[in-house]
Amino acid sequence: MRIRVTAAVLAGVLSVGLNQPASATAIVDVTAFVAASVHAVGGGAVLDGFAVDCLRAGCSDTAHVLLSRTAPGETTLTKNESGRMTITNNTGADSELFILLSWSAFFNENKPNPEIGTSVGDPILEFASFSSRVDITVPPNPLVGGHQSDEHSCETSVFAPSCGVPGANTEDVGFPVPLAAGSTAELDYVINVSGTVRVLPVPEPGTIALLGAGLMSLAAIRRRRP
Repeated sequence: MRIRVTAAVLAGVLSVGLNQPASATAIVDVTAFVAASVHAVGGGAVLDGFAVDCLRAGCSDTAHVLLSRTAPGETTLTKNESGRMTITNNTGADSELFILLSWSAFFNENKPNPEIGTSVGDPILEFASFSSRVDITVPPNPLVGGHQSDEHSCETSVFAPSCGVPGANTEDVGFPVPLAAGSTAELDYVINVSGTVRVLPVPEPGTIALLGAGLMSLAAIRRRRP
């Protein structure tokens, strides 16, 4: 009886395998960003005599990893971005400026479900994962430490066909930066985002059918034994 039940269960599993779709989709969609702006203390535009230079236009940078796979195989994509903001005091007198800084290692503003960064259509045959990190070194100031960061990662499983970061996940901070006459302050950042999607091949129907027939034959032989 045990052999007959086991064979029946296996046959049922194999029949499910026969009905698996020819292809589904494994997806990774993750964005990380850094944005900074400089203002006069108390608000308003920066006074004449201060020079603000950014490695990236608009003093902001983004790394976006978008992966999708339906065919068997594996794809990995990594995006690395880095930059620097420099502020030089050419006014001839000691002064200070105010920096507004925003960053996130997981930011999907335009997605209907911003908490989802990876998803698969078939969690048995498909896998998706991501990791992202933002590191920022800020100028010396009395309110904020010298280093800011954000880091996230997740991967799908049989029990979790999608994953990400719940809720809004953007950090915002503002702080003054004292600058002696003729001195320069620097803000450096590094963004790293990586994603992987993997799809296993669907077993050939003929192979599954042959294996099922073999299991049923084994059950019949065992049943005939005295």
